[in-house]
Amino acid sequence: MHPILEDFLNRRRALGISQAELAEQSGVSISLISKIEAGFHSNPTLDIMEKLGTALTKLENGQNAGEGKAA
Repeated sequence: MHPILEDFLNRRRALGISQAELAEQSGVSISLISKIEAGFHSNPTLDIMEKLGTALTKLENGQNAGEGKAA
């Protein structure tokens, strides 16, 4: 597994959230998150990686990942 993808998995586990919760917060399907974590999808697009990273960062900062964008 690529180190960045491994980091996403470790961050999700450290937060104690499920794949379903990350999917909801990031807009990435549970199926794709599962495949990435299992190593079956080792080359996700930059867009997918950005969505996952942004959601994890917001969750780590105690924000709902859908919040925080100023108008």
